[in-house]
Amino acid sequence: ADQGAASISGGGGGSDAPLTVDYAALAASFGRACFGRVVAVNESFVLPLPGGPDAGAGARAAGVQLALRVTGVHSLSEEEREEALGYHCFRGLLTPRTALFMHAQQLGAAAAATTACSSSGGGGQGVLGSAGSHGGQELVIANARTRASRPPPTNLVHVTTSDGEWFPVKKALLRPCIALTKHVRDECATAPATTVDIDTLTFDRVLLFLEAHALGRQPPQWSLHYLPDLRRAGEVLGLRPLVEHCDARLGGVEGGLRVWRLQEVVAANAGGRVVLVLDGMVLDVTRWLPEHPGGARVIPAQSLNLDCARFFEIYHASRESFLYLRDFYLGELHPEDRAVIPQGKGGEYPSQDFLAQLREFTPWRLPLEGARAPHTHLGAR
Repeated sequence: ADQGAASISGGGGGSDAPLTVDYAALAASFGRACFGRVVAVNESFVLPLPGGPDAGAGARAAGVQLALRVTGVHSLSEEEREEALGYHCFRGLLTPRTALFMHAQQLGAAAAATTACSSSGGGGQGVLGSAGSHGGQELVIANARTRASRPPPTNLVHVTTSDGEWFPVKKALLRPCIALTKHVRDECATAPATTVDIDTLTFDRVLLFLEAHALGRQPPQWSLHYLPDLRRAGEVLGLRPLVEHCDARLGGVEGGLRVWRLQEVVAANAGGRVVLVLDGMVLDVTRWLPEHPGGARVIPAQSLNLDCARFFEIYHASRESFLYLRDFYLGELHPEDRAVIPQGKGGEYPSQDFLAQLREFTPWRLPLEGARAPHTHLGAR
């Protein structure tokens, strides 16, 4: 835990008189016992009560010992942990730069009679508890070093699964989940919460996939019998990369991306889908309409069966919207149809600057000869 923090909880044993131990003395005792070794979450240690004017000669003479348990080990600060993706730390090397945070936890008389080691919450949420006791004897850590209080993070979405388990998940990790867009974009003072129709074990695997996806790593190679549930979870969340991963593993990959004719787009829209053309890209946004920040009606009312690039430019000042386009991408409109398709907003073309930015954000488009031929009108390509 170099430059990190080990959180320790303690309980004492002995007479009914309160035991007081100074934080510095206890930290030094723990440091001497563990210096240069790796300590792990949930690892326990038994140390003699450190000497000092507050400990009491009677307690020291009685051979009082303290049980300590490591409840958290971190190599990043709390601020760094809030931003980090794929950070998991359960053990670390104790060095002179390691910061130790200690507290004693209150144990009930019945519980204390059977155990000398208290337990507390750990990990990124910190530790909980106050004074400790054993058999009615109170333990007080004087001058304890404690973490500065911080407001609850808002960069999370609190996700509850169909079987009632709760996951605090970073918004950055959930960005590819189209069905959770409004929660990811939520900027309220408290973290949003939602429930998904996915069981706990499957959602846990979804998080592993999202982490690998965010870090540019290969996802875990799960057994094939997990994939149908994972694929369904991908559909529930609007997580197209997971659906495609499962299809590839199961051998269910369809033709994939292709060239569309305008009459195919018109027919798809007449059949109940919402298929758009944006600078010649063919996009299926049907499943995303309920999550659209501008409402579910505006896109079908304005943008069907035409090139909606001008509408897109007008209504999306932020270029963050470009990041979602790949999730809807079906392919390219045929070059012949690009030349005749109506333009949105009364025939207005998008600006050249907008098109340049859009194409910079979409290098994954199908290479199609003639698909990006310059228009003859002024001010756009």
